[in-house]
Amino acid sequence: MDLKIKASLIWITVIPAIAVCSIVWLSQACFGQQKEEGLPVNIPDSVCFSAEIIELTENQGENYFVNYRIKREQTRQETLNMLEPLLASDITETRSQAQQRWLDLSDKISREAEIENVLKMKGFTDIVSEVNTQKATVTVLTNQLKVQDMFIIQNTASEITGFSVDQIEVAVVKDTSEKI
Repeated sequence: MDLKIKASLIWITVIPAIAVCSIVWLSQACFGQQKEEGLPVNIPDSVCFSAEIIELTENQGENYFVNYRIKREQTRQETLNMLEPLLASDITETRSQAQQRWLDLSDKISREAEIENVLKMKGFTDIVSEVNTQKATVTVLTNQLKVQDMFIIQNTASEITGFSVDQIEVAVVKDTSEKI
């Protein structure tokens, strides 16, 4: 199987799995430990992850996306580790704020994964996205970004995030495997 296709298939399955597992863990952490109100929630005590090692290629453009995803996942994990003790806090306000941060992060992860998956289904080779409260940035692997591609990227990201097209930035990483 072609390395590009294999890497794309890996990320198409890994990102949604991470988002789902995060939401399950969030539900357990946020709602399974509340003492003041609510109904009991039946959520498993553990979540299992599986990983596949991805080899770097000669293509520096592809390596950018692999490295970006690794760094993004590390940053998210650090954030989750910092929120964990706050989610278990006995102080209602602290726990409430941590729950909101967790939900915001889960929403961000979900929207980024959706943008990436939808654009890959529309034919883009590799993509990463970053969504914050003010804008979304979509980085695409290509040598030449056509006007129609820019339109597709901006409209897709706009539909998913609710941002106007002006709030969608598109960046290009050169594909060193393509022959010009």
